[in-house]
Order: sequence, then structure tokens, then C-alpha cells
Amino acid sequence: DERFDVVHVHSYIFYMSNLAALARAVRNFGYVLNFHGGLNHKVMNDGSYSRRIWIKENIFDRTIGRLTVKLADKVLTVSRSDIPLIQDCFGVIPEYIPNAVCTEDFSYCQNDSRTVTYVGKLEKWKGLEELI
Repeated sequence: DERFDVVHVHSYIFYMSNLAALARAVRNFGYVLNFHGGLNHKVMNDGSYSRRIWIKENIFDRTIGRLTVKLADKVLTVSRSDIPLIQDCFGVIPEYIPNAVCTEDFSYCQNDSRTVTYVGKLEKWKGLEELI
């Protein structure tokens, strides 16, 4: 029998997140859910707004997704722009906690050159083409 105080899940769309929520419904432990941005799929006006997104927003988000979010003791988000979306879709008020970056670990050039770095999946909806 494992003993733990808190389960921290990343997103509500993953199967393991849904299982953690289900376990929370029957056991008493802390359950924290973290949104990592990217909730506004309407910005994909290039035809990539697919049937999968429609099913997620109109079926999953209203059933399993809502339960997974509502059962959380604390809901967090790294994106201020997602706060009203989370409130509207799930009826909870998330706490904003930005991703942490230690700026002291980076050095800056004294000349006019610029460096841009992207870390993430190469997915069209993330807007990498606009960055470039």
C-alpha cells in the first residue's frame, strides 16, 4: 500500500490524469492539476481545426475532462490568457504560476545579434511558423 500526500498531474486530457482524478474520487489525497497553455484551438484558422478538436471540446471537455478538473483540490495554469478559458469551460478559477526560468543562467550579447530558441513539439497550432 503506497502512501503519498499529493498527486500533481499535467493537463486533464491524459489518460493517467483521468485515472488520478478517479482515484481522488474514492481516496483522500491532495490532487493538483496543471494546465500548460494551448487551450484556445480557435486560433487554428488554417483548416487544421479538426474533428478531434471538435470532439475534445464538445464531448470530452464536457464529461471526463470536466470531472478531471473539478475533482482537483487546486488548479494551476502557466498562461494568464487561459484563466478565462478555464473558468468558462470548467467553472473553476485557476491560480497563475508561470514557468520558472533562472535568467542568471543566460548571458546576453553586447552586439546587435539576436538569438531565438524554441523548445517544444513541432505542431502547427503552436505557431512556430509565425515565430520564424
